[in-house]
Amino acid sequence: MSGIHVVYLVLALIFAIFITYMFVYNIQQNHRQQALRSKGHPLGTQAGIAAAAAMDKERSHNTDIS
Repeated sequence: MSGIHVVYLVLALIFAIFITYMFVYNIQQNHRQQALRSKGHPLGTQAGIAAAAAMDKERSHNTDIS
């Protein structure tokens, strides 16, 4: 096998590994987005913080306004 064939083989392997990585990464991101949606949390930062605080108070059965 000549040197140029080895170079092309290595480039093809790198490309295949990169495409596989991007495919797996995309699947993981989709699962994370579905998990966030199923929790019902708003995606905005301030709204998310406020909702999380309210949910923590509800879970602890602490309804005091203070």
